[in-house]
Amino acid sequence: MLRHLLALTLSAPLALAGCAADMEDADDDVTPAGGVDDIAVDASNCDVPDRLGTVELDFTFAYDATVPGSMGTLRQTEIGGFIMPEAEDAQLIVMLRDGFGTFTDGERSTGTFEIGVEDSVQNECGVCVYIIATHLYNGSLAVFTAQSGTVQVDSIEGNMTASVSDIYFEETGIWDPAEEPCSLTLESMSASHPIEVVP
Repeated sequence: MLRHLLALTLSAPLALAGCAADMEDADDDVTPAGGVDDIAVDASNCDVPDRLGTVELDFTFAYDATVPGSMGTLRQTEIGGFIMPEAEDAQLIVMLRDGFGTFTDGERSTGTFEIGVEDSVQNECGVCVYIIATHLYNGSLAVFTAQSGTVQVDSIEGNMTASVSDIYFEETGIWDPAEEPCSLTLESMSASHPIEVVP
């Protein structure tokens, strides 16, 4: 449940300064033709490698939850877990959210999604991929939001089944922008887990 509460915190509609400007100025395609290996990254301030290869999730969880807010009561479905073996203290979360980003005009669904500008802002994404790690300099949470890459979701009923590939992350913070932001890439991950429905 603690992991679920943290994910709800990430998805709450917060008034972060600069989000609207970031959406207007962002480039839809931030991944170069050579893939994520050609992206310059730096996670030296964070307890997670710059470049994650193909990873597995441990202590996996999946939730379908009601999220009240200014837009009414919406649903979100998520799967996540600890990143093994390369960053066992960090968590990866894949989340679909009604009424945001890709799903602005409707409900979340299965499919293959390319993360672009509409899903690259932490509190405005409909197809969201997060990594939660820690800062090495003070132990506080470091939250990364995917800026580009591919998300495939095969099931959101019974089990949530999802995979991601060629993901580029930038640190976005939780309540405020990160002071010393990290960035990293992830080659791939796939997971499936029974969904716990949370009223």
